[in-house]
Amino acid sequence: MILQTSPYILVRLRNGENFPCTPVQGRTVRTTVRTMSQLPAVYEAYLQGKDEDFIATVRPVLQQSVAEKNHGVRIIRTPHVLQAHTDPAIPFGEIVEVTD
Repeated sequence: MILQTSPYILVRLRNGENFPCTPVQGRTVRTTVRTMSQLPAVYEAYLQGKDEDFIATVRPVLQQSVAEKNHGVRIIRTPHVLQAHTDPAIPFGEIVEVTD
């Protein structure tokens, strides 16, 4: 998470739209902003100790899973292939690794 100070805030309306607002004049609002590069703790823990090539292949799929918040991730590893994709059969936040 990134903490930043901003003279403006975004209010999420019930219809899902963001509406910029100015807080009380002369005050700043501390907000917490999540970046797309941040992953849930389960996903981060899974990537711990993996090599750079593995992470470069799998991280975009983990980020897609986070963006959609609908499906988990299936990772298929064989001696010569590494494949990752979101899978509707896996609940969001879970990773299933299959090795052949």
